[in-house]
Amino acid sequence: RGAWALAEVEEVNSHQVKVIFAEFVDEQGESLTEWVPNHRLRLVPAPHTPEWRPVVGGVVEARSNDLWWEGRIERCDAIKGYLFTYENHRSWIWLPLEGLRPKPMEYMCVPAGREADEEESSHSEEDDGGDDGAGPSEPAPRPRRGRRPADVVP
Repeated sequence: RGAWALAEVEEVNSHQVKVIFAEFVDEQGESLTEWVPNHRLRLVPAPHTPEWRPVVGGVVEARSNDLWWEGRIERCDAIKGYLFTYENHRSWIWLPLEGLRPKPMEYMCVPAGREADEEESSHSEEDDGGDDGAGPSEPAPRPRRGRRPADVVP
């Protein structure tokens, strides 16, 4: 909880996204693929500017164990780097600047059910896809294909 993994979006339907994880593989060395709910997906944050530096007390994300973790900067040290504490864990780690990035804005998250392509139809959240006896309804949206980078809650 509180971590993001780099992945590519392979397919999208109205409520889920099929992703291929960039750094997680199975026993055969194949990239892991998973269908995840839309709310577990966000845009990959843009690289920070060369001038950016974390500040003590600042909310950031830190790269550890192939994931980006949310947390805070507790201390800065010229030799050790930045003392990062995890938001949802009672743990800490010293990291260099290269292992940190600003926490992205909330608007970078993909709202549940949101479709990026205007020409595709989508069902409202109230439409559960069941037969309500009112006759034929709109066809289900076509899944979109093509890979796009994304951060995913694994």
